[in-house]
Amino acid sequence: FVPTLVKNEDGTILNNIKDVAVGQNWLLLVTEEGKVLSCGSNTFGFLGDGTTVESLTFKTGLVAENEPLIGIVSVATTENGSSFALTENGEVYGWGRNSYGELCQNNTTPSYYVQKLQKVNNIIKISAGYGHIAMLTSDGQILTAGYNTAGQLGNETKTNSAIAVPMIDSTGNIIYGAKDISVGRDFTIVTKEDNTIWFTGDNDGILLSTGSKSDATVLTQIIKATDENFEDIKEIFALDDSLYMSKTTGGMYVLGEGASGKLFNGTTTVPTSAEEVLLDKNIIKNENLK
Repeated sequence: FVPTLVKNEDGTILNNIKDVAVGQNWLLLVTEEGKVLSCGSNTFGFLGDGTTVESLTFKTGLVAENEPLIGIVSVATTENGSSFALTENGEVYGWGRNSYGELCQNNTTPSYYVQKLQKVNNIIKISAGYGHIAMLTSDGQILTAGYNTAGQLGNETKTNSAIAVPMIDSTGNIIYGAKDISVGRDFTIVTKEDNTIWFTGDNDGILLSTGSKSDATVLTQIIKATDENFEDIKEIFALDDSLYMSKTTGGMYVLGEGASGKLFNGTTTVPTSAEEVLLDKNIIKNENLK
């Protein structure tokens, strides 16, 4: 395979792209003007154009409620077939398969058109996994919706939700003080304002650094094998069943599934505690390369 430049419908080179999200077999781009372009498979309305017809060229912008969808700052996709777009004013729009209610319409009906997520406002970041979405609010809450088979919604249940629900702690109180989120296949990672790292959801990859494989249904702190906090984390990035945490001093900590050597630690085994790798590198993440 040879890399090639992406082109517009008229054959000109497509440039000035500020964000990218890759679905299982479709692609979303955000232009500097804040429009969403989509192409690829469209089986369950993946492209948000009101049809199920695939497109080999980029659609020239989506429409929501008969108006052009503009002011988009980022996009995200679930593995199972839903797409999301975050606007500069903190609203989130979605479209696609909606198998588990992740589009927050209080149903699980596919949406071939773009719809605004209900009761979702003041969002500053979105991240999506296999079938769930997490949304960080400007006041440090985390809203989640969709697939919850392992507790990845962080609301102390394993029940799917077709409406946005806030993450809660073990006493039932809504969690505040989050500053970053990243979603893996069936788990959610949160960085709090004190720079501690927290986890909820599928723990088959021993993501809790304790050696336990028990799932978590509320946020549970990830610590080092020495029972110390991670105090030098720059960014977090969840991918499939793995977790990467870049360090301020270079390199990163890795946890989770190590298939095909994707943890950069020279093995394919699952580490039982966080390992440090690539210590001579300055790691910069790309949230949407999933």
